[in-house]
Amino acid sequence: MREVRRQWEMLSERERAWLRVAGTVVSLFVVWSALFQPALHSLRSAAAERAQAQAALERLQVLAAQASNLRTTAASAGAQTPAGRAPGLVIDDTSRALVTAALGSSARLQAQGPVVTVHFEGVSGEQLRQGLKTLRVRWGAQALEAELAPGPQGIRGRIQFEWQPN
Repeated sequence: MREVRRQWEMLSERERAWLRVAGTVVSLFVVWSALFQPALHSLRSAAAERAQAQAALERLQVLAAQASNLRTTAASAGAQTPAGRAPGLVIDDTSRALVTAALGSSARLQAQGPVVTVHFEGVSGEQLRQGLKTLRVRWGAQALEAELAPGPQGIRGRIQFEWQPN
């Protein structure tokens, strides 16, 4: 410490003034970087983050309204079916396309009441797994009966499912 004081006293008044100015500038920069700059950055980005949160909230409100409408529609459809009978399965074009994409172009779907039968030919094990997954997820289908046989181009056969309404 004494050495530093002795060095300081050996400097001219002009050199001491420049060192004081440099020290002040460095101190102000450190204070600015540590305290004020993060606060200003937060203030500037708060408006954009608020807008994103508002947009997300609006999307969630739309989805909640859609879910409510679907629940109401499902409840009214369930009330219209005869007691003790499951409603018939409706195979729409999207469902057919999903199963055809999974099992190939030879896949055929047949619905009879709550039972759907899938006929297919020349599918790999992975394709069959994906097709069955599609039926389980899309309709809540449970396998009733299966007839599978290896063929020259893959697995062929039919599987019957029972549709389990949720």
